[in-house]
Amino acid sequence: MISARVFALGAAFVAIRGVASGGAFAQNTETTQTVQSDDTVAALMRSWLMEEDAAVRTRTLSEIATAVEGDVDRAARVLACVSIWDPVEEARGELAVPDAGVRVLCALPADYDPTAGPFPLVICLPPARAAPASFLDTVASRLATNGGGAAIWIAVGGQADGMFPADPAKAGTFALILREAMSAFHIDAAAVYLVGSGEGADAAFSLALAYPDSFAGLGAIGGYARVPLPEYAYSLLSENLGSLAIASAWWLADADDPGAIADLTRRDLFIAAHNRALRSLAATALPRFDGAEVNAAPAAWNHVAGALRRWLVTPPPKADPRTARGWIRFPQHGRIGWLEAEAIDEPIWTSQQLTVAVGDPGGGDAFVRGVLEGRLAHLAGRIDGQEITIDAHRCLRVGILLRRGLIDFTRPIRVTCNGILRYDGPVERRLTTMMETARRDLDFSNPAWARLSFRMDGPALQRD
Repeated sequence: MISARVFALGAAFVAIRGVASGGAFAQNTETTQTVQSDDTVAALMRSWLMEEDAAVRTRTLSEIATAVEGDVDRAARVLACVSIWDPVEEARGELAVPDAGVRVLCALPADYDPTAGPFPLVICLPPARAAPASFLDTVASRLATNGGGAAIWIAVGGQADGMFPADPAKAGTFALILREAMSAFHIDAAAVYLVGSGEGADAAFSLALAYPDSFAGLGAIGGYARVPLPEYAYSLLSENLGSLAIASAWWLADADDPGAIADLTRRDLFIAAHNRALRSLAATALPRFDGAEVNAAPAAWNHVAGALRRWLVTPPPKADPRTARGWIRFPQHGRIGWLEAEAIDEPIWTSQQLTVAVGDPGGGDAFVRGVLEGRLAHLAGRIDGQEITIDAHRCLRVGILLRRGLIDFTRPIRVTCNGILRYDGPVERRLTTMMETARRDLDFSNPAWARLSFRMDGPALQRD
């Protein structure tokens, strides 16, 4: 059943109930006819979004196109009000994620109502020796906001995937977890936060590097990304973290775990080296990195929890949506803002470390950057009015997703990639593109209206 929604009709707001609930409307008015029609479109869209059979979706999409009479603006307005989320009976439970290979626990606000969403999502990544349920409770209690900033919480038991320490076979696993959570609960795609401690903080950093467009903020307590040669590598890879609000805190010894002091001391030195490398870039590449070196774990928790509390109440400012840039290791990590690396050049870097052969000339930063640039793919793009400029490295095929506000769809655009003109002409807003990207991303407020795709050896074409 479609939940109660509110549609804007001119200057008036009219509350309606979905057709499945037998909503009643006043008769014989122009406004009533519009409400009934929007109600029908919303029901068709909900059915299409939840349908697994491609043939059925094709027929339903044709019905949607007929119902909106080809008006993409109207379709987008109705889509933004569609709800596919049902109430849940229990506030706590386990989220089934097929093929993920990890356990995912979830906790909802006590009075969770999907129609009151979307809600922020906090993804909790526990240290190796902590139970996911216990860590979730710890994070939730430390981030309590006295009634403000209600959120949905999930805890992932075991590392899902990341960038440098990842198993290539598991690359993309985290995307499955995030999609399953967004399918089950009404989550704000622009307010997804990572918080990790110990090895969980390592995973949080790695996930932020791998999915630079998926998170609004990262909180790390005593962790690092396990990037090889951080003092050199971060000057390059920090590009993937540049739009992210980061609160990180670390210390030199964990007095709460005396039995592991010898091991943790060595680890803590790595943590400090990596975080100091990131902090050194705060004035340039990482303007929103808030790092604190403290003398004990409680102080580290206070630093990170304070930042996350603020973000839940007032989300961090968003980066300029017209700019997209980042480094890509695995094909599953190729989405960066409105750009997508649809295929990358082989071979894919599967080694866990940065191998430096005997006899290499050295050269510090420049040498390490050169090695990384040779092994990773890269995408960078900028939209200035109707001009789209892209730089692609080790990408075989590139996709462009154009949303409302990025360009003027009534005027032609020009797309240049690596100095070569790839497209020059009008872009058609398509209902199919809008619905397909909404279904893929589960973000109904601002789906893509047009999609262009091109191979590096050919021109760009508009596709659904």
